[in-house]
Amino acid sequence: GNCIYAFSKTGSDREWILPESFRGKPLKVFTLTERGRGATPDYRINGNTIRLKLAADVPVKIALQ
Repeated sequence: GNCIYAFSKTGSDREWILPESFRGKPLKVFTLTERGRGATPDYRINGNTIRLKLAADVPVKIALQ
């Protein structure tokens, strides 16, 4: 659909290739908490990839704007 969920049990800092439908489009990137949206995690988009730093046990949502 129009969003991707990322999660790491122990935390990570790595790069992924974005799906074609997400490439070159404005994205909203934020953590998810019990109360809804949380802070924006450290991330960087470079061409067709996203480098995302995930904190342990903190889900992140990457959504098309």
